[in-house]
Amino acid sequence: MGMFADYWAVSEDELGRVTGGGDAAAEVIAKLMETADDDPDRISTDLAKDWDVLDIVLVGAPPVGTPRTSVDDAVMGTAEVPGGFDGGYLATSDPAATKAIAARLATVDLTERLRAYDDEAMGRDDVYAPYDPADRGTMEEVLTGHLATLREFYRRAAEADRGVVVFII
Repeated sequence: MGMFADYWAVSEDELGRVTGGGDAAAEVIAKLMETADDDPDRISTDLAKDWDVLDIVLVGAPPVGTPRTSVDDAVMGTAEVPGGFDGGYLATSDPAATKAIAARLATVDLTERLRAYDDEAMGRDDVYAPYDPADRGTMEEVLTGHLATLREFYRRAAEADRGVVVFII
């Protein structure tokens, strides 16, 4: 999958247009990409290239067909938009799902999950496993920061009663 994950809290109209896919979704995403950083009222964040490691550490690599949970949905959204956008992965979460995700993220203990997710499991799930124990500490520090960022984003989006658009490219 992609290298960068962007997250935007969106209005009901924007959410509907993105969920519908096609040109309407493309217009909304293009506008978000151009203006989100410059709009002080827009709730947005990104997880850069470590989004996939955070996703796998939070939930492991569940067997194909296993239903996702609100922790999974924090990183990947609740509903993939058919056709994606510009070669990327595009998904949404409605306001109710956003609130459920925010509540669940508030209870996640990343340190405990990292302890359970050892280097062997990372290798099995095709995730970079640090060879040097010092790198493992750095990874924990980075992922802890990303989780804090994601928690704050979903908390603010939930308080504003917004849906969320996830774009990974």
